[in-house]
Amino acid sequence: MPMDPVGSTSLIDYIVDITAQRDAELLEITLLKTMVECFSMSRVRMCKIHFDTKTMYSLREAGPDATVRECGIDEIEELQEEMGPVFLQSSENQKPVTLQNADERILIYPLFIFNVNIGFIMIYSGLKQHMDVLLVTSFLKIYNNYITLLLDSQKDSLTGLLNRKTFDDKLMSVIEYKRRMETALFSADSQRKAVRHLDEFWLGIFDIDNFKRINDAYGHLYGDEVLILIAQIMRINFRTSDIIFRFGG
Repeated sequence: MPMDPVGSTSLIDYIVDITAQRDAELLEITLLKTMVECFSMSRVRMCKIHFDTKTMYSLREAGPDATVRECGIDEIEELQEEMGPVFLQSSENQKPVTLQNADERILIYPLFIFNVNIGFIMIYSGLKQHMDVLLVTSFLKIYNNYITLLLDSQKDSLTGLLNRKTFDDKLMSVIEYKRRMETALFSADSQRKAVRHLDEFWLGIFDIDNFKRINDAYGHLYGDEVLILIAQIMRINFRTSDIIFRFGG
C-alpha cells in the first residue's frame, strides 16, 4: 500500500532535512516532527534510558501539530511503569514491538548506538490509520545509522568522551539559547515556564595534576592509559544526562 499522504519525493526531502542536522539534540527534535508530519501519526515519543540501570531519564513528545515538548518526571515514571516489560523485551531481542489497545496502535523501536540500547522511539496511530511498519522501521534505521555516525564524529578517539569541537558547538548553542531568552524572543509567559527547567546550565572544568611528569617519566603510552582511566571514572560517576568532554589533546 503506498504511503499516504506523503509521496516518495517528499520522503526523500524529509531524509535530507534529518541528515542536514549536525547537533544530536536538534536531530532528535527534527526526527519527532518528521515522523508526525511524514507519516501522519497521532504522536511520536522518544525516551532515553540509562545504559546501566535501564531506567528512563528523558522523554520528548511530538503531538498531532508536530509541536515538540519535554515531558515531566511524572510522565516519565508513568511510562516506565507501564512499558517497562515491553521495553525490556524489545531491548533484549533488538527488534521493534507492536502493541494495540482499544484506542490506538503503538510501534516501539529500540535505538542502539555502538551496540548499547540508549532508548526507544514510540509511534502512536489510531486504529483506523494505516501504518506501513516496514517503511517506518526502514526510515528509523536510516536515523539510527546517521545518529551513530554523528556521535562517532563527536567523540575523542582516545578516551571516547566528546571532543573539543563538540564542546565549542554545545557552548555556542547554550550562549545562543540564553541570548534568545534574554532578548525576549520567548516572550510568552507560558513558553518561558515550559522551558524553565532548561534555563540554567552548569560547567565544571578540572585538570590532572602533574600529568606532564607522567608523560616525561614513563612515556605517552602510560599517559594515554591515565587519560583512559580518568574517562572511565568520569563516566561511572557522572549522570547519563551529563555531557562530558575532553577539552585538551
